[in-house]
Amino acid sequence: MYVYIDSTIVRLIFRAVFTILFLCLGVLGRQSNKLATKLRLLHNGKIPVPQAAGWLPSSAIFDPIWKLRHIPNVRWWSLVAVLAILSKCTDLATAVVRSESLRSYCAFGNGMVLQTNGADSFSLPPWNGRAAFVAGNAQVTSLLNGCDKGIYRKVNTDINFCASPSDIFGTWQCLPDGEDITYKSGSTQDEVLVDLYQNDRIFGPDWISAATNTNDTQLWTHLVVWSSSALDSSHEVFSVKASVDLTANRTDDKIMHSMYCTLNAPEAEDIAKAIPSVSTLASWVMLFQGYMYNGMGTVAINDPEDTLAWYLNTMIMVAGGSVASDYLLNSAPATDPTQGCLLMTTVIPTWVLALFFLTILACIAMTLLTFVLWIRVNRHPHRDLVRNAPVDLWTWMAQAVAESDVKADGMVNAVLPKDLRKWNLELTPGTTTVRIEKRKGEMAPLAGVGWTGYTGYGS
Repeated sequence: MYVYIDSTIVRLIFRAVFTILFLCLGVLGRQSNKLATKLRLLHNGKIPVPQAAGWLPSSAIFDPIWKLRHIPNVRWWSLVAVLAILSKCTDLATAVVRSESLRSYCAFGNGMVLQTNGADSFSLPPWNGRAAFVAGNAQVTSLLNGCDKGIYRKVNTDINFCASPSDIFGTWQCLPDGEDITYKSGSTQDEVLVDLYQNDRIFGPDWISAATNTNDTQLWTHLVVWSSSALDSSHEVFSVKASVDLTANRTDDKIMHSMYCTLNAPEAEDIAKAIPSVSTLASWVMLFQGYMYNGMGTVAINDPEDTLAWYLNTMIMVAGGSVASDYLLNSAPATDPTQGCLLMTTVIPTWVLALFFLTILACIAMTLLTFVLWIRVNRHPHRDLVRNAPVDLWTWMAQAVAESDVKADGMVNAVLPKDLRKWNLELTPGTTTVRIEKRKGEMAPLAGVGWTGYTGYGS
């Protein structure tokens, strides 16, 4: 079961409810046990003393086995044991309630909505505007959330964005293009570029390159070059060939890694056709170089194909989303108001719910049992004989105090649990025993009706 509530709150609710339920079970269990003991006493006239031990706390369920070497009342002991196990299971149950991200759909709000037709507001898709930042980060966010990168129908800055298939027009696909080519240190950039062209690793002649140079033009590093298969004026879907220097230092032999990228997004082809591809690649080349390395003196990144595809996706989204002047503040179409997202949910395992309802049923059953026993005891004609019978800790203490103060005529004064504060448990001087003594200044309770041991029902 999934609920859209913070898991901490859900665990707190379960813990509080389980605590209340088991508190009620404990109170009802003690009361029903006392009533059941009195009822057995009324029916049988006598019962073994251990059967009047009262309701055992869960921490003492093994005491009868250890101290008595037997279980005096198997049914009640089994009930206590089951509830003790159930209580421990609820501790585990609250621990397994956990948070989990669930793929869903969220309202889009405002952002950049791609138009597959219409002229770009700019002569070239701007590489240095917020649109490129939003489009690029949306892909990163989607990837981090476990979803796909691509050319999205609409993008914004929602950190929970997780692209669904319906959100994606498609994507650029970049693959390695042949084996890497090594050039001796000291080769000029022009020599490398011409050789790449002759080996069909870049389109020509309008390739665009960028590199990090020193004063000596033959010492360079981090060379990147890319090129379009179409001219600016062709208005056709273009593909891209690119090569990247894999080495870190200017004095290294240069290893050029080539890639070939094609657009796999039929619904976005009209956007690509409207882009002056050669001029746009020239405008975006410096960031292309920057994204291929982790800084000066570093080798190329491990995933140049994926990064180049991400960058070209960003380019298409900027071009398609820049039709309106307020292109970052557009609203989602009425027919498509949502986008894929991750929602943080709380997972409640089925067995936890089953345990929850089982505990509720146990509480209801214990309530009914207590009510039935109460009726049976209170309808018994000799109920007064067991009114103060020792059936739990406090009534047993009262019984012990009463029998320690037997009068000369054999009369036992009735002692109620509330009177126990008038008595002390004292060490007997010179012996290894203890005794019950009335506190000084306290008067003994008046003799009255109460449990004094079984004497028969009488008339």
